[in-house]
Amino acid sequence: MDDKQELWLKLLEEMRDLIVRYAGFIDENKASAPPGSIGVIEIMTDDRLNEAASSLEKAGYPPLPKKWRYGERKSRARGFVTDVGGYTEDFEDLERQIEGLRGDLERASGQPVLPHSPTELQTMRDARERVLEAARRRSSDVPKFIGETPAILKIWPKIEIASKSDLPVLILGEPGTGKELVAEIIHLASTRRGRCNTCNCGGISEDTLEDDLFGHVKGAFTGADKEREGLFRASENGTLFLDEVADMPVKVQAGILRALDPGKVRPKGADTEISVHVRIIAATNKDLEKERDEGRFRPDLWSRLCTSLTIEIPPLRQRLEDFRGLVEHFAKGRKPTDKWLAELRSRSWEGNIRELKNAIEGALGRDDVWETPEQQKRSERGRIVAALKEKKTKRHAADALGISRPTLDAWIETHAIHDDEWKTSTSG
Repeated sequence: MDDKQELWLKLLEEMRDLIVRYAGFIDENKASAPPGSIGVIEIMTDDRLNEAASSLEKAGYPPLPKKWRYGERKSRARGFVTDVGGYTEDFEDLERQIEGLRGDLERASGQPVLPHSPTELQTMRDARERVLEAARRRSSDVPKFIGETPAILKIWPKIEIASKSDLPVLILGEPGTGKELVAEIIHLASTRRGRCNTCNCGGISEDTLEDDLFGHVKGAFTGADKEREGLFRASENGTLFLDEVADMPVKVQAGILRALDPGKVRPKGADTEISVHVRIIAATNKDLEKERDEGRFRPDLWSRLCTSLTIEIPPLRQRLEDFRGLVEHFAKGRKPTDKWLAELRSRSWEGNIRELKNAIEGALGRDDVWETPEQQKRSERGRIVAALKEKKTKRHAADALGISRPTLDAWIETHAIHDDEWKTSTSG
């Protein structure tokens, strides 16, 4: 199986999981669904799922296991997956369908975020641990990418796929969300033993960017008194991270396309091309499809970057549950007061993680926003008890707190939390 087939099957696995969950939701909620929601469910069933079915059938994905098959009321979902052979490479279209399916289920169920089961969350965390373990075998200085919300956890399976593949990767996200950190983690977890170099494609001239990427030979222009290899050759058997790729001049984009296929670059002033073996990871905060349609981005380069593997990093305002962990990380273990944490969460954070980091570092000299050791113990104990009361079980409380079940058990023992403080007659 090649890299594209493996990626496709991973995406189809997510699609199949959603279809299974849709079928269950439809079957269980038709009788009791709120007025008006049945129409949404029917649209979801007849249109969106049939669209998904078309992709699945073309992909030749194997049938559902027998334990997942349904009776007559769910026969439509069962019929979606058939073994007809062949597969398509339109990964972006499948990802759009997956996100459409998620959105439809959110509207039909009335829940703002598609819930993930503890098993799903643990699967995402397992992917994260495998990626970080592979990266740690190579370097003792692996970047920390903090986050326990489903919005962040769900990018780790894609990071794992990317680390095992040589396909180009496109990372999307607003400024300051951590796109370069993700690129570095992918490189460290991969089998590539060359360097990981970064090129910021925005805000510099076309000639300078070409020279940075492709280099030049001695005498190529006035002042070129020695050869320069350029970042592509410096990244041989490694990774080149192209940040702000949407701002790259069209002429330079042609050179990037040649570097991707057939894997050759031409230094300025050289008579011949030089073969390179470099993995490309690109990043942008712009809509590349719009840039393509308006003539600022080459369609052929767009197809190479946008139909392979795309990882989208959510903005900080969509990760409110991660604030405490992020603040404590940047503050080197100091814990914010609840009042200040609520204030931080209320801001817009257009600069995302980068802006938050600067804010935390600027507040380290203040005493009014940090808890004393005794306050820390009380507030931590309160958060644990509140999670146990809300979630009813230790397993679900651990997920809500972003920790493992053994860690929760240790915290319960440390804080001497007794069952009668949170258990009801139906809790477990």
